[in-house]
Amino acid sequence: MDPDLIIPVPLHWTSRLYRSHNPAGLIGEALSSRLQAKYDVHILAKRKRTPAQTSLTPSERRTNLRDAFRVRRSRRIRDLRILLVDDVMTTGSTANAATRALLEAGAREINVAVIARAPGV
Repeated sequence: MDPDLIIPVPLHWTSRLYRSHNPAGLIGEALSSRLQAKYDVHILAKRKRTPAQTSLTPSERRTNLRDAFRVRRSRRIRDLRILLVDDVMTTGSTANAATRALLEAGAREINVAVIARAPGV
């Protein structure tokens, strides 16, 4: 799959105040360069602050992220193949929630890339 666009899983804006970087963003930038694909950090936003997923059960993780993501510029992703990037996947709840938002906004296809796959909780 050759992506039309690479998008990192975003942090909530308040989390960005406390962290110097977004691991998913760093990975996305590297992949963009390597794959010669466009990269945009401004399309997907995390609209609500949620507790850390690591402290939750699988069912709490799904509920925690319900409606957590929104697409800011849906015209820019309509009919595109998107590579969604995150650092670690455990239950897949974050990837599912972000994918749902991108598909509802008109993306044609979403593939997910992660650096690590943690055992399910």
